[in-house]
Amino acid sequence: MSDETSKRSNSNLHTFPISIFIPFSQAVLTGIVAGILAFAFALTFHKNTPLIWLLWGFLLPTALLWMMLLKRWIKLTDWLPAVEKMTNLDINQDGRVGHKMPSMDVVPEPKQLTVTVRDIHDQGSLSVMRYNLPVSEKQIREFSLGVKQGVSLAEANWIGPAHPFTRDEYRAFRGELTRKRWAELSNHKSANQGFQMTSAGQAVMREIARTYSPTTDDNA
Repeated sequence: MSDETSKRSNSNLHTFPISIFIPFSQAVLTGIVAGILAFAFALTFHKNTPLIWLLWGFLLPTALLWMMLLKRWIKLTDWLPAVEKMTNLDINQDGRVGHKMPSMDVVPEPKQLTVTVRDIHDQGSLSVMRYNLPVSEKQIREFSLGVKQGVSLAEANWIGPAHPFTRDEYRAFRGELTRKRWAELSNHKSANQGFQMTSAGQAVMREIARTYSPTTDDNA
């Protein structure tokens, strides 16, 4: 099968009528089997009104499975981004409005940026450290400048269409900051109060901000 034929087949599967028909047919078939089993159970154990057992044995599994499959199918279709754009709502909570989900057959390469941090010691010696971070150049530039300006690590400051990260990207990045001890819990007894930069982390971000924004005044 050629790539073009494969793409056409996947596109056909994501059409609105098929996205409704397939979950519905799967749910109904499952409901029929469950209803027959419930009816057989009622007859075997001499339950009253076996037809009621048949009815509810069909309806309950059908309804539950229909909703589960439809929700899953919506995530696989291409029309969800269009709905998000029309409503300007982040329906699937991925941190972006109208962002098309990547193909199930394509696994995107994780972001990896190597940043260079210089540290001048009291004796005047210079050390250069290189760190791999799961961010793009634009993301680390905006983050380092924000931290330098005193922006907190609250997710609301960094996630969404107007900010540099999606939810998953920011949490992965924040996890890396924590592992490097550049960030820590604001209250070690409770994770509900969020995270804050350590003094070492703030120093690193000032250096990164200077590196990626050479026109920035270090005294600002």
